[in-house]
Amino acid sequence: MHMALLRAIFLVLLLSPMVAFAGFIPVPQVSIGILPTPDYPKPHSTITLRAETYGAVGDYAYRWTVDGAPAQEGVNARALSVSTGPIGSSKEVGLQLIEAGGAVRGSATFIIHPADVDIIWEAETYVPPFYRGRRLPHAGSNIVLTAIPFLTSDISDESARAYSYQWRLDAKPLASQSGIGRSTISVSPPFFNNTFTVTVLVSTANGSLAAEKTVSITPVQPLVLAYELNPLLGLLTHRAVQQTVSLVDEEVTLLAMPLFVADPEALTYVWRLHGSDIQGNADNPRITTLRRTGGVHGIFPVGVSFFNPRNSQEAASSVFDLSL
Repeated sequence: MHMALLRAIFLVLLLSPMVAFAGFIPVPQVSIGILPTPDYPKPHSTITLRAETYGAVGDYAYRWTVDGAPAQEGVNARALSVSTGPIGSSKEVGLQLIEAGGAVRGSATFIIHPADVDIIWEAETYVPPFYRGRRLPHAGSNIVLTAIPFLTSDISDESARAYSYQWRLDAKPLASQSGIGRSTISVSPPFFNNTFTVTVLVSTANGSLAAEKTVSITPVQPLVLAYELNPLLGLLTHRAVQQTVSLVDEEVTLLAMPLFVADPEALTYVWRLHGSDIQGNADNPRITTLRRTGGVHGIFPVGVSFFNPRNSQEAASSVFDLSL
C-alpha cells in the first residue's frame, strides 16, 4: 500500500510539468501577404487585392476590412476589389486569416495610394508651319519623352525633381537615363519600323508612392506634300495639293513640304512632269513653277520626291494631277 502511494505521487510529479507546458504551446502563425492588381493603382479606378498564404494547411476564412470597417469575409473570399479615391487619398486594407475555431492565424495590411503619371513624347522631326499633329518619328529618328507625375496633390516642378524615374525601352532598363529627377529621356526606335514601348516607373524617395505608365510608338514613313505659292496670298498652308491642281492662270508655283525628317534643307528634291524631270527653282529646289505652253489642254501627272544622301530612312514621293 505504501509503495503504491509513492508510485502514484511520482507519476503525478513527472507528468505535471508536461501538462502545464502543453497548455502554453503557442499556435503557429501562418505567413500571409496581399498582392495587388494592378501593381500601381490609378485614381478613381478599381484595384483587386488577393490573399497569398504560405504554410497554411486546412480551410480558413478570410476577413477583410477597409479603413477598419468590415468589407468581406468567407472561406472563398481570397480576393477583394476596392475602388480608389483621388490623387493624394489613401485607404488601409486589413486581412485576417481565421481558422474554424475563430482564432486568428495570420494578418496583413495594405495601404492603397492612388497615383498617376503621363508621358508626353515627340520626335525631333520637321513638320510644316501650323501643322496640328504630332511630330512623328521614322525608323532613324530621335524621340524625346517627358514624364509628368501626379503622385500627390502637389504637382510642382520642385516635387517632381525629387522623384525617382526608372525608364525601360521595351523590357530593357535604361539605366544611364534613369534616376532622381530624370524625367526626360531620348530614344531611337530599336527595331527599324517596328512598334516599341517606353515605360516609366515614378516613385518617391522611400517608395511609398509610385505610378507607372507605358506608351507604344510606331515609326512612320516620311511624307512629302505640295502646297501652292500664291503670288498675292503667299504659301497656302491650309490646303495641301491632294489629287489635282488646276492651272487657272498661266502658271502655278508649288512648294514641296517634307514631313517627319530631321532637316528639310539636307534633302535632295526631284520634280517630274508627265514622266520627265523638270527644273526646280535655282535658289530653292523645293519650289517649281508649272506654266501653260501653247494651247495644250488635258491632265498630266506631276511627281515630287526627296531623299537624304546621308540617311536612307529619309525618302518619300507623291504624285498628283495637273489640270490644264
